[in-house]
Amino acid sequence: MNNKQLAEAREAAAAINQGNDYSSKSKRMITSTLKRVLTQDEGIRARKIVEALITKAENGDIPAIREILDRTEGKILAQNHVTADINNNQPVYVITGIDDKDTIESLDKK
Repeated sequence: MNNKQLAEAREAAAAINQGNDYSSKSKRMITSTLKRVLTQDEGIRARKIVEALITKAENGDIPAIREILDRTEGKILAQNHVTADINNNQPVYVITGIDDKDTIESLDKK
């Protein structure tokens, strides 16, 4: 992508994203309403939701298990390990999923 194309893409993105006055975190009404409701009455509703999530996980629900693990242990980061021996002239292949015939210009047209 050349500089002219990049500038045009930025202008188009700016035009599309223009006008959303409620996108900042401080103005997200649904999030603030949820937090307020969940913390009312000493967090009884939040406690019920957590208990339901734990029950689903105990029954083998994979998305519930994943949610609990992500929130307690942290999300697993994708890791790629590449090892090489500089004394051994082995080719290193990088698999990107992009066809060898594709060029930057042809990808921009897709």
